[in-house]
Amino acid sequence: SMSMKLLCEYADKYNLRVYLQPSDIYGTSIEILEKFYSKFQFKRSFKKDIPLEYKTYHLREPKT
Repeated sequence: SMSMKLLCEYADKYNLRVYLQPSDIYGTSIEILEKFYSKFQFKRSFKKDIPLEYKTYHLREPKT
C-alpha cells in the first residue's frame, strides 16, 4: 500500500499516467487485485488515445 501511495503521489506531482496489468501469476485473484487498485483510482482503460499494447491494462490519470 505504501509503495502504491508513493507511486501515485509521484505521478500526480509530474502529471503522469500510470498503467498496470493485474496478473494472478503470484496467486492473488484478478478480482482482489482490481479491488486493491481501485483504491488508488485505477480503472480499466477504455480510452481511444491509449496505445494498443495497453488496452488490457488499468489506467490511473494524474490528479490535477
